Amino acid sequence: MRDVLIHRAVAAALIGRDLNKSEEVHHRDGNRLNFHWANLIVMGQKDHGWVSARQAWYMREKDKREKKEWDEFMAEKENEFRDEVAEARAAGEPWRSARKDGKLQQEWEGRAYVSRD
Repeated sequence: MRDVLIHRAVAAALIGRDLNKSEEVHHRDGNRLNFHWANLIVMGQKDHGWVSARQAWYMREKDKREKKEWDEFMAEKENEFRDEVAEARAAGEPWRSARKDGKLQQEWEGRAYVSRD
């Protein structure tokens, strides 16, 4: 099986025959280095083009949504920080963080909605 791409060889073994030239292999997770059989789907060229384009569009939109959520989260944390600094200054004391290191990650992961796709 020389000169055969790994994903095509795995897909051929999965379906029990060689792939036709008109068949393409789609990587479900979008990672072209993930050759696990459960990540591969054999489909026609036209369908593969459509599915790949649609998947890329969804990932861009997901990234935009997650970036917006991240920006909102960080703006909230920045406001909390500024309020803490203002309170310390008003009390005539230097600011000292009351936040345990690592808590920020816990807060982000513990939000009501976190996309974990």
